[in-house]
Amino acid sequence: QNHSTESQTIAESLCAILFLEESTPRQVFTEFLVARKAAIQRLFHTSEQAASIKTQICSIASILISTVVQIDTVFNDPNQSDTKCLLVEVIARNSSEATAPPHFLPSWSASLSNNVLHSSCEEWMSTCLQDVTNGLQILLGYITSVKSLTSIRDAVYALLRSQSVFVSNRSDKLSDWQTACLAVVGRRISIWDEFVRPLVVKRIEKITSERFAVLTEEAKRSTKNALERVVESPIDRDVASFIWSEASDGEASLRCQARGCTPLIREICQDVDSHLDRIGADVGIFLDDPDSPESDGDSTRPAFREEDVPFDCLADGVHLRTLVHTQSCRFINTWTQWIETQIASMHDEVLYYGADHAGLVQGVDAVDRCLFLGRLCHSLPNESANLHRLTSGISQESKGSTSKRRTTTTRRRTGSLSRSEEASASKAESSA
Repeated sequence: QNHSTESQTIAESLCAILFLEESTPRQVFTEFLVARKAAIQRLFHTSEQAASIKTQICSIASILISTVVQIDTVFNDPNQSDTKCLLVEVIARNSSEATAPPHFLPSWSASLSNNVLHSSCEEWMSTCLQDVTNGLQILLGYITSVKSLTSIRDAVYALLRSQSVFVSNRSDKLSDWQTACLAVVGRRISIWDEFVRPLVVKRIEKITSERFAVLTEEAKRSTKNALERVVESPIDRDVASFIWSEASDGEASLRCQARGCTPLIREICQDVDSHLDRIGADVGIFLDDPDSPESDGDSTRPAFREEDVPFDCLADGVHLRTLVHTQSCRFINTWTQWIETQIASMHDEVLYYGADHAGLVQGVDAVDRCLFLGRLCHSLPNESANLHRLTSGISQESKGSTSKRRTTTTRRRTGSLSRSEEASASKAESSA
């Protein structure tokens, strides 16, 4: 079960089991796969929860990588007359040293057929994928920020890159990780894309959706509380005096006064803008390229070559920008629809109250609250820069720098996305 064991040691151990239990190479191969599957399942056991989720995921990736490489080394016969798999070589060497080999020794020297090897490994991969999916769905449920998911992605990226370099520098018949995959499974395998990425992206979608849901409820609550304070706020009831009063906080305050953006309205807008900024910054971290020197502040570190890249970290950029755009538009639509219901309710209040003094007072209060909501909607686009940014698609700049793309194709795709985002922004502005 120890995936870090050398292939030679594994072959010798399996040879000993084969001799002692009078097994066949196919039987010990099955036992090997069962042991590695148990090693993966053990990582999800409660006794292993002391380790970080990032460490557990990297351990899973390491087991998958080492298992495929060791299967290729220990069990795979390259169908060359002068070369046998490592297990057969160990069996032959130990058999020749034996003083009295048993009569069934010839059956031990038979290598596994390619069909048996491929089908068994493919089945093992499928069962491991199911186990990993079930286990990671639980583990990732404890993660509440995209930043933490980005840390997991970058750790897997670094692991796969280092493992790829290690395998490619081996002196034996393995040239790289994908060569082992083709030899053992008959196809290329991407551990990130097949085992981890779908679950990480799904978790990002869940986290982002939950945050916008919280923001929607907070915006409604803060607006409702502000409506209760309007009747006690002179400047929100007499906006003309507020506009013509002397601005004490400089040009920004003067612009707010000119738009009738009172401190109460500005407080709501700033709260919304701050919340949107945190959402955008969190998702924006995932759009950073870990190979870009700017991503870790090291401008002297050279960029890696395309062939050294284990997977495209920015493959989900378009999807995540679309996700943030959709959720932002849904938030603003839900909030404004709620505001419309409040205005309709105030309209009914004005019609309901009579023409006596008490009725007029209640009617004036309803009108003041209605005008407050109108000024809030008018001020929001100007006071919340992040609302415009996210509804037009999250900016590609994060952590103060623009992430570099690896290929010209990606740059072209990003450029066309930016143009479509600008068009969407212009359309949204004109509609508003």
